[in-house]
Amino acid sequence: MPLAASARQFLTDTGLPGRVYYFSFSRLADRIETLEQCVDILRSEETYVLGNYRFHLDEGEYLVIGEVGWGRPPVLDFVCLPVGEDIVYVANVPDDQLVFVNSSLRRFSESLAALADCALPGTGCDGTAAARLRNAIGRVDPSALEPGHYWPSLIDRVETGDL
Repeated sequence: MPLAASARQFLTDTGLPGRVYYFSFSRLADRIETLEQCVDILRSEETYVLGNYRFHLDEGEYLVIGEVGWGRPPVLDFVCLPVGEDIVYVANVPDDQLVFVNSSLRRFSESLAALADCALPGTGCDGTAAARLRNAIGRVDPSALEPGHYWPSLIDRVETGDL
């Protein structure tokens, strides 16, 4: 499966952290799978039954680079890139949604760094932390803050202390 040249270059030169909050990128250590492969694994696991469920996107067209685990197994949200592109999405399998996150892998990494800097565990997530995060992501990738995209809902969680 071809990664976009810019995504491959970023992962080779810089890489992603192993974990930031609920984002985990440990699957990059082994291999990059397609969304279809990840959904098939979910189908086969005893902990979650997808049955005949079919994600409505062409699952083979997305490469999974990470997971978003909200503290409860199994992981049902996958960080993915369309084959040959450098745009980051989160695919939520049960809700059948593909949500835009960032316009490039580099900008995604910078947004994760902003999340780690603005909403430090144990310091209390609040309106001030949410405003810092919103401003930081706005500088990195303004399109990521558009309504319906991933970051606005996560920033709302920071603001309410639900991160």
